[in-house]
Amino acid sequence: MTATHDTISQWLTTIPKTCVLDTNQTSATHNRKRRHLPSPDMSEDDSELYSTPLKKHQPDPDATPRNSHAPTPMPLEDGTASSISWSSNASSSRLKRSRSGRSSPTKGLAFLRMEHIIGHKSFGERDLLPPSLKRMAQGVRNDAAGVGIFSAADRDRISSYMAANSLFEGLLDAPHLFNESGQREELGALPDLDTLVHIWEEAQMCEVEGHSEAMWNCAVHYPLLCSTLRKAKVNQAEAHSEIQVRPMNITTANISKPYTTLTSNTKYDRKVDFCLCIKTKERSRAHSVLWHAAQASPQPSINHTDYTPLIDKPISLSIETKRTGEDWQAALEQLSTWMAGHWKKLDELRGSESRSNKDEQREEEEEHQYIPTRKDQATEAAQGDGSEMRPEFLPGVIIQGHDWHFIAATRGRLIPSEPGFSSGSHRETVIWSKILIGSTDNMQGICQIISFLQRITKWSAEVYWPWCLETIQGKNNGTSQIP
Repeated sequence: MTATHDTISQWLTTIPKTCVLDTNQTSATHNRKRRHLPSPDMSEDDSELYSTPLKKHQPDPDATPRNSHAPTPMPLEDGTASSISWSSNASSSRLKRSRSGRSSPTKGLAFLRMEHIIGHKSFGERDLLPPSLKRMAQGVRNDAAGVGIFSAADRDRISSYMAANSLFEGLLDAPHLFNESGQREELGALPDLDTLVHIWEEAQMCEVEGHSEAMWNCAVHYPLLCSTLRKAKVNQAEAHSEIQVRPMNITTANISKPYTTLTSNTKYDRKVDFCLCIKTKERSRAHSVLWHAAQASPQPSINHTDYTPLIDKPISLSIETKRTGEDWQAALEQLSTWMAGHWKKLDELRGSESRSNKDEQREEEEEHQYIPTRKDQATEAAQGDGSEMRPEFLPGVIIQGHDWHFIAATRGRLIPSEPGFSSGSHRETVIWSKILIGSTDNMQGICQIISFLQRITKWSAEVYWPWCLETIQGKNNGTSQIP
């Protein structure tokens, strides 16, 4: 073994040592290059290239702080974690708009105002309100103050229910809440009190647990709409056998292309969450009239959307929802452009050849910022609501969590043709805002909302629907026979 060991040792001494030295030298050189990157040789373009990933991951300065994409998040205290979870949904829409390059709602509203497509006014400017909108706004203010939101019959129901539920305590101590003249019954009745308590409980859950807008819609808003309209007087069989005013979830309904709002650099085709619409009885003459009008329209619908369930059901109220305290400007932009499209469709249904002299006079007055005189108001009152004329306003609602706000859209001054449209001039849409109707965080607020919704339902059936039917029938006369 000694001879063998000596032979191996002698062979090893013949191997050149430069191989080992070269390997070590290469490794050391490589390490030095990585540690000492020669910054003076870096070009300006290279600098921008290296800085791009850093810019790409810069947080949105307007967004609420949220967890990053780091593989190991830092531990947070319970209160901090709850805060970030609560705010993540609120910031997601702003982040998406930032990443897509879309302008903010505030800028969007500014562009719409600058190009005189959407104007904004306050309900405080009462002298400028069209007469019928002034009456509606006063009714909404009464609802918001709780004036007459209960009937005489409701007093007994609430009195017997108070022993089982404290939510109704104090309501009997406010005489202005009760109407003894029968006017409240003309709007409708309160839903079952157990239903109202359940809606309140669901609203509290959504608020406390920080649920999404979709959850608010499913658990609170839609049940409140359904239970309220089910008790509206105009929906009772003895009131209107031919129509029903129904709520509908329309979160997937798009504005049809001819009715979208365009500025010089932006297309506004936003959606809304709910509407009230007028459903006609199957196989009735009114149903046939609407169906044939929809088929004859350039877009197969009597509305400004070709959403299938709304093809033959006129929209009378549009509703946009957000979470508590979130995105008022975004909601206003969405509902404003949606209602502007609604006005375009109504103008199309009416047609230039069917405009009455009263319509033309009103348009001239609107163009010159019409302010009604006492004589005008007296004439309007003598004529009633004037179903032969187009509606003076379209009602809308913006909901932020618990809080319901009333807005309205009217036609304003004549403006040049909008970019992308080739058919003559268009009228500015004026948005009037806002009146706080009520809140689902207390029982009186819920009942204020119910009174308001039944008021709008009555207007839908007795003012808006007759105008729609008469307008569509008048346009179809001489063009096609309705069976």
